Amino acid sequence: INAEYMGDQEGCDLLISSLITAGRHEDTFRVFDWMKAAGVRAGPKTFTQLAKACLVVVSRADTLLKEMAIAGVKPSQFVYGVLIKAFGESKQLDKALKVYEQMETFDIDTLNQLILACGARWSKRGQHLFRSMPGLGVTPDVRTYNAVISGVGLDGRCSEAFEIYTQMEPIKPNMETLRWLARACAVSAESPSKTADRAMIVLEHAKAFKLLPSTDMFHDLIKAAARHRHERGLSIYSLMLRIGVMPDVRIFGTLIRSCAAGRARGRLVEAVLAQMREIGVKPDDSVFNELVRYYLRAGHIDKARETYRKMQKLQMKADPSTLAMVSKFTSRIPSTPLHTS
Repeated sequence: INAEYMGDQEGCDLLISSLITAGRHEDTFRVFDWMKAAGVRAGPKTFTQLAKACLVVVSRADTLLKEMAIAGVKPSQFVYGVLIKAFGESKQLDKALKVYEQMETFDIDTLNQLILACGARWSKRGQHLFRSMPGLGVTPDVRTYNAVISGVGLDGRCSEAFEIYTQMEPIKPNMETLRWLARACAVSAESPSKTADRAMIVLEHAKAFKLLPSTDMFHDLIKAAARHRHERGLSIYSLMLRIGVMPDVRIFGTLIRSCAAGRARGRLVEAVLAQMREIGVKPDDSVFNELVRYYLRAGHIDKARETYRKMQKLQMKADPSTLAMVSKFTSRIPSTPLHTS
């Protein structure tokens, strides 16, 4: 674009659309600034495209509604929803709520975006919005329930997440619903036994609705169940193998951590390591750290030394807890040093 070209609105809209397709979001606002300087009027399509660009260039979202007011263009529900999403993803809930307060009518997509924006940090505000939907003439859908369950669950309130889940009928849960319930179990601050029971409920419902849990979901469920008893974690792990879902290194790390606290810990830990070798999963930093700490607690100093040296050779990072234990045992047993450099 040069100063001599006095384009029309349609041409500028096409250019802005092309720039978004090309991933040049910042340049869309350069075109918009040029339009204002050249006296080319921006229309609804212009601002719809600019709203999409705000998902990347969030700093320009602050002034977009003002620019629309100056141009005499009324924001559409789509524009409101995109701005709420932009502010939500950038953790600016206060600005997302200001956009919400300017709205005269509401639709399911916009409210879902706002509840998602609340996340775990403002999950109670998200619950309030969820409860206010019938009064706004909006019926919650499965995405609404998923957004509320994710926020409440990630806030550590597992029982509340499951209570909301029971209110879904006649809406059927989808894979995302169960995934967020599994994550709620994994991060729950509530009783380990109750959380483990809820993890089993998630598996039962996955089977009832013919949904195949992913590796991520199994990791969360194993983590929740194993926090109560390692046998429960191993039970879910066995089910995972039976239905053909392959475990990853995170699952083995969780199993090692839980088995290391069991009565037959030596046999169980070695069995888990044998499974890793059989499946072909390579240990990562977390697995090495778990092994070093387990061997030290169990008094297997030689194995701890061997594992720690292998860890150093592979340039794996020892976490502060491992380094503290290594230092502690080194001071007790100077004849079998474990180097911490």
